[in-house]
Amino acid sequence: MDDLALLIYKKDNKVNRIDVSNNKITFLGANFIFRALTNNKVVKRVNLSSNNLSGGEIEDLSSCIRTNTSLEHLGLSDCQLGKSTGLSIGCSLGENSALKTLVLSGNSLVDEGSFAVGRALERNETLKELDVSRNHITDAAVEGFVEGIVKNRELEVLNLGENEPVSYTHLTLPTICSV
Repeated sequence: MDDLALLIYKKDNKVNRIDVSNNKITFLGANFIFRALTNNKVVKRVNLSSNNLSGGEIEDLSSCIRTNTSLEHLGLSDCQLGKSTGLSIGCSLGENSALKTLVLSGNSLVDEGSFAVGRALERNETLKELDVSRNHITDAAVEGFVEGIVKNRELEVLNLGENEPVSYTHLTLPTICSV
């Protein structure tokens, strides 16, 4: 991971896509990557999907999401992130000014983490696609997405598929578009 981080740090780096999915990267390796990406202006797509990032805080993820101005696609599906990382992502996503696609499927964000991500949509002005499928989300978290979507004018795709049984009766188009 040190070599990959050094590549990202290089000023003359032209690599704009990094896919290290399913590479047995841990939360420590992920922190190296996110720390390197924090001020990177070249990399546009990163896929860390199917790596077990559980076992510790990914503190540099929040900083990367908050401050990076070039990263447009971040794939973190099936990384075992959990609700605390969902809360961190929710706090930083509202300040992001570049991310267009965020894939968080299959991470057990549960209601607390998912609610925070949903509410961040109120402040985020760039995200076009958000995938929070397979995260054990119930009606309680869906409410956060409804509140976020009502104020968000950019989001085009919200994937809530394969979650807990949810009564989507309150997700009618008039409810979402009433503001």
